[in-house]
Amino acid sequence: MRRPNVLLGGATLTVRAMEQATTEIPIITLASDPLRSGIVNNLAHPEANVTGLAPMTFDLTAKRIEVLKELLPRLSRLAVVFGVRTAPDPVDDEQMRKDVAKSAEALGISWNVFYPTSENIEQVFAQIAADHFDAVYIWTTFLSVTNKERIAKVALEHGLPTISDLEDYAKQGLLLTYGQDLGSLFGDAAEYIDKVLRGAKPADLPLQQPTKFDLVINLKTAKGLGVTVPPSLLIRADEVIE
Repeated sequence: MRRPNVLLGGATLTVRAMEQATTEIPIITLASDPLRSGIVNNLAHPEANVTGLAPMTFDLTAKRIEVLKELLPRLSRLAVVFGVRTAPDPVDDEQMRKDVAKSAEALGISWNVFYPTSENIEQVFAQIAADHFDAVYIWTTFLSVTNKERIAKVALEHGLPTISDLEDYAKQGLLLTYGQDLGSLFGDAAEYIDKVLRGAKPADLPLQQPTKFDLVINLKTAKGLGVTVPPSLLIRADEVIE
């Protein structure tokens, strides 16, 4: 098998596996928070063979829950969907729980985490609805990225408002998203790959953090849910899907 010139990892567990497999092949990471998850020790001066992007999903948890509360003033019970293929990454899972707890409890919101697999997404959302949760926070994982249309469909069927980070989720039917555009994320990753292929060393390339975050509202989904989006949110929206 031909040895690759560069590796691209989109999830924390994937990047960790790559780190364990090689210390020589450059690795471009898209993991949500490479600093807090221990992939790198310094964003400005990454060591060894890993560099790339730091989307910082955790840092925006509070903002997303605040936006959801603004849309749904009576929000008191929040379900967090952390999709998995086998088992959740323990570091990501622990950090997610800390950030959700701090953000939700400050707003008087109780919460619980659900771990669907590709085999039981429908059953998990049925349980969330049966347990009378008011809304669902979709945490971006490999499973949610590869099943976003399915998740949007089943959430709407159960009358569950949803929020996540990537704009593409809203385009597929989620109610709200707040975060970095997926296209720009992969475009930035391509620039890192190009630099490495041209001879740059990962240790000399600081990890890039996003500077612009978009609020996207799907009014078609809002109508289907019977949710009225307040003007205060519509004014701030970077994109409204009708």
